[in-house]
Amino acid sequence: MRKTNRYTVIGMLTAIICIMLAIPLAHATLGTGQLIVYTDTWVEAPKNGPNGDTYLVNPTATYHIRVWNITEFNTGDLLTVKICWTDNTDTSRTTFFHNVPVLETGGIKYVDVTWTVPADGKICTTCTVHYTQAGTPEYVAIGLISNIGHMHIIPESLIGTIGTLLALFGAFSIFILPKTKKT
Repeated sequence: MRKTNRYTVIGMLTAIICIMLAIPLAHATLGTGQLIVYTDTWVEAPKNGPNGDTYLVNPTATYHIRVWNITEFNTGDLLTVKICWTDNTDTSRTTFFHNVPVLETGGIKYVDVTWTVPADGKICTTCTVHYTQAGTPEYVAIGLISNIGHMHIIPESLIGTIGTLLALFGAFSIFILPKTKKT
């Protein structure tokens, strides 16, 4: 490959990486709300995981999702609660619950929603519950939801899986390019 082509490839890869790094990461702030998952009979769902805070759920079962001890909002505020999950095709999905009132019992504020786990849900340790009000930051409840026996690997990379693979193969292709001989 000619020297100018090699520099063109390196320049394009550098530009792609810079663009990917410039895209802001969308994430929610960790809220004070504690996730509690109850079965349809209001018994707390089984928990597991390294921190013991991952609730184990089954597809097509109905669960009561409670975000307990909310301090970011006032009693009576109407919130949007969303549950982020993945389907069997690895597509990120979100179930929204709009206008959920903040309730209070014994001075502790909380929200409740009832969610039937989708049959095509591949609920994994990235399944999170978020709560927000229009015009305010989005908060993530402390705790996770997962399928029994499902494992999910989360790559720890700023540029994500696709960016990491592009950088890996791009660097490898530059490495194996034949060098031109000077005459």
